[in-house]
Amino acid sequence: MEAPPVFHRTPTPHESAGGYFNTTKSADFLGLATRTLERHRLDGTGPVFMRLGRRILYHPDDLRAWAQQHRYRSTSEPSVTPTRVMQRSLRRA
Repeated sequence: MEAPPVFHRTPTPHESAGGYFNTTKSADFLGLATRTLERHRLDGTGPVFMRLGRRILYHPDDLRAWAQQHRYRSTSEPSVTPTRVMQRSLRRA
């Protein structure tokens, strides 16, 4: 009986970071544009992240938790997270 073939491949950047995703992979995971995720991070409304030097990394569990916090049954439900327009008006006050 032959042993199954062994495939060797180079780990992707998010795999080599201990299971963490970079911003591009995280945005893809969430179905967002990279720039949108960057804006959420800047505004403080995005998922929890880690900064290692200049690298920004997200754990998939944190991305799932953040996405779960943004589930609604109706478009008329109030958003828990303030929008950028609301944040700007709060800063001016």
